[in-house]
Amino acid sequence: MLTSEPLMREIAEDVVIAPDPREDERRLQEYRALLSNDAVGFLVVCDGNVVQCNSSAAHLFGWNAADLLGRSAAIFFGSDDEFQSFGCRIGDALAADGSPATEWRTMRRDGSRVWTRLLVKGITPGGPAGETVWMVEDISARKEMEAALAKAREDLEQRVRAAHDELAWSNERLVAELYERSEVEERARRIALYDELTELPNRRLLESRLDEAMRNHQLGSDRLAVLVVDIDEFTKLNDALGNRGGDAVLRATAARLVDTVRTSDLVARTGADEFAVVLGRLRHTDD
Repeated sequence: MLTSEPLMREIAEDVVIAPDPREDERRLQEYRALLSNDAVGFLVVCDGNVVQCNSSAAHLFGWNAADLLGRSAAIFFGSDDEFQSFGCRIGDALAADGSPATEWRTMRRDGSRVWTRLLVKGITPGGPAGETVWMVEDISARKEMEAALAKAREDLEQRVRAAHDELAWSNERLVAELYERSEVEERARRIALYDELTELPNRRLLESRLDEAMRNHQLGSDRLAVLVVDIDEFTKLNDALGNRGGDAVLRATAARLVDTVRTSDLVARTGADEFAVVLGRLRHTDD
């Protein structure tokens, strides 16, 4: 049973305390006429007990109207404490001659709960303890829709978070793959251009750097020298010391050559026991 808030408030504003007893009686007759209107659920509660009830309100709470009369309005709540909490919520507004409205999960006769909107108006002084008229509206359908929307919103947010996490993971994986690829490419470049044992430039890089040095030499007045160095009787030495010993001699020779020349010069390994040194920017032959 649904009714609009403006209609409920308009009806509530008609139920007022009149200073003239005759006017008060007329208003009470009008409000009793409203009780017969089944389009809106009405209860009249006095001193906490139901004294009037129309069929719409009784049906909403699962009762017959006659069975509700004289019962405590606490039957619409889960406990006396809950009823008192409801009274505290509307009490201040009633004391100020207001028409408080609240939403509550009220109790049906069979013990089930129903979301109800309650608009309360005082008929006599005394706040919740006086005589009040309750206009009740079943808002279960709206609450179910709100719950469904909330769940749909939560599901959507979860899917968005999952998609965001998946995208973040994909981006991290892409960055890792790019880094791994760059490392692989760098290793491949070093293998192609550098000697693995001595970490010196190999013959391929030497030829490239030598061509570049020759072009620079032709454009300037500086001299260019290329030294070829080998280790005498390295084969015998390698046989005597073994491969590890021979490798150690090659690494030591490479390090000695690098330490001997300038940082601008180039030392490369061109063969098993052969090295080449490119000396650029020489002013004189004695250099």
